Amino acid sequence: HIRQLHPADLAHVLERLPPEARLLVWQEVGERQRGEVLLEVSGALRKSLIEVSGRQALVAALTHLDAEDLAYLAEAVPEDVLREASRSLDAGERTWLQSSMAYGRDAVAALMSPEVVFIREYQTVEDVLVHLRQRGELPPQTDRLFVVDSRNVLRGSLPLQALLLNDPGVQAGALMTADSLSF
Repeated sequence: HIRQLHPADLAHVLERLPPEARLLVWQEVGERQRGEVLLEVSGALRKSLIEVSGRQALVAALTHLDAEDLAYLAEAVPEDVLREASRSLDAGERTWLQSSMAYGRDAVAALMSPEVVFIREYQTVEDVLVHLRQRGELPPQTDRLFVVDSRNVLRGSLPLQALLLNDPGVQAGALMTADSLSF
């Protein structure tokens, strides 16, 4: 029954159990699910679950997570475990993970996501829509696309609504808002 639970539900169950029962349940959690559960539990419980997990079991659990999730857990897990788990990431994600860990937990950069959608200012609405369909999905919380010039310099942003309400032949640069906030 445990392995059928969503990680958030399992985290809720673990939070409510007495310590002895909690360890019993934790031992039955599958390796793929363990990393996701660690993301959902409180900091104190996360610390205790990491302490009782063997090094190899912890590496195996973290190997299934993406760069953002590893960055979130970075301060809670031993450095050597994190380093070994990050080897499963591709080079770009590994670089992003290392650069995001360079910032403190209270810095804006620690909260940033590597998932953004850039388009060129000369692309037409039709070109952008084709590009988005080829991607298959958008990063979570996407409500606008970032418009860059040929040197990849941010020029503005384009609300998704503008793509839906304008002629397919109009260029993104003509529809973008140039007052985008950047850090």
